[in-house]
Amino acid sequence: MTQLPEVRVVTEDRVSALVNEVSLDDAETLYDDISDRVIEIGDLRYRSVGESWSLVKPSTTTRNNTITETDDPDLTTTLYAGNVYSFKAFLIYNATTVADVDIGFTIPSGSSILWVPNCPPGGASGSVSTQVNRTAKSNGNSAVNGGVGSDLVSLPEGIITMGGSDGTFAVKWAQSNIEATDATLGAGSRLFIERIG
Repeated sequence: MTQLPEVRVVTEDRVSALVNEVSLDDAETLYDDISDRVIEIGDLRYRSVGESWSLVKPSTTTRNNTITETDDPDLTTTLYAGNVYSFKAFLIYNATTVADVDIGFTIPSGSSILWVPNCPPGGASGSVSTQVNRTAKSNGNSAVNGGVGSDLVSLPEGIITMGGSDGTFAVKWAQSNIEATDATLGAGSRLFIERIG
């Protein structure tokens, strides 16, 4: 017959008694041990399958006169080798009908990505577009998000399969066509990531 482990009920009185029994040296050793464990557990590389996290832009970022996509300063995180992640984003952007906005993703070397833009296509007009770009994209591909001169939302989502190296995962963006008028990625935009493998 299997021996079951002893079960102890820890009451407030028992905690007080234990605290009184511990010497200062023992307490410092215990604190150091717990601190080390908390740091290890808090490390993102130890996230389990099914765990998720999100990033939120605290303020709007402006870009103009550039078609060179660069990582957004706020929607950037680190992903870890050998894992598989899913992601979704809620990106509030604004650009003119001339400039539009290119949105893509930076991923670590040796990794792969498959994603869909879920955005108004380039050449959108008016404040509402009934068309949605759902063309599959892979490594190094960006999507033109149509601008109309007011706020629109892009809802990209996809899967990243990590290679053998840790590295940066970030939303990258720029104007599709050079224009002096500002293009923006707005405060409140979000990036949601979940480890799925």
